[in-house]
Amino acid sequence: MAVNMKSIGINNVSMGKAPATSFRFFRLNVQVWVGDACRVEALRPRVGSTNYPSDATHMITNTNPYPLVASASSYDTYYPGFPAWQAFATTPGSGSLIRWICDPSDLTPWLQIDLGAGNEITPTAVLICPDGDSGSLRYIQNFTFSGSNTGAFTGEQTLFYTSATLSNSFWTASLPVVFTF
Repeated sequence: MAVNMKSIGINNVSMGKAPATSFRFFRLNVQVWVGDACRVEALRPRVGSTNYPSDATHMITNTNPYPLVASASSYDTYYPGFPAWQAFATTPGSGSLIRWICDPSDLTPWLQIDLGAGNEITPTAVLICPDGDSGSLRYIQNFTFSGSNTGAFTGEQTLFYTSATLSNSFWTASLPVVFTF
């Protein structure tokens, strides 16, 4: 199945920092979002055009399949069926309504993937796909994307990308966007 994507490079959105080493943990920090809650259908660190975890590896819980571990700062308790692992559960751009939704009271939500020991990568981009219900009323306005080898994200991480301020017209529901470092 072919999936349409936007690809945002150096000339379109603020540049990130190309990493010089490999990392095991990756985190999307949402600094500003608009709508009832932050929603992400898919998040994938990338090396070239390869997504991690792969598009064929669909998570079914926060720790399955092994060795992947998905986590988030929160999830929406009103709609508890949308925990962190769901952002790694479908092929990006599939239009699925499987997604992560943060708790609406979480003002700076984050979403993280642990690829597991021995599965470190040196990313060149990050793919973010808004969910099928997103659009003009629900979208990420500002974010950062970082990597870590401890998973702590308390200052030891490497910042790869800081987004420009993104408007509602930037995002298209279920259309993956690739942000190149």
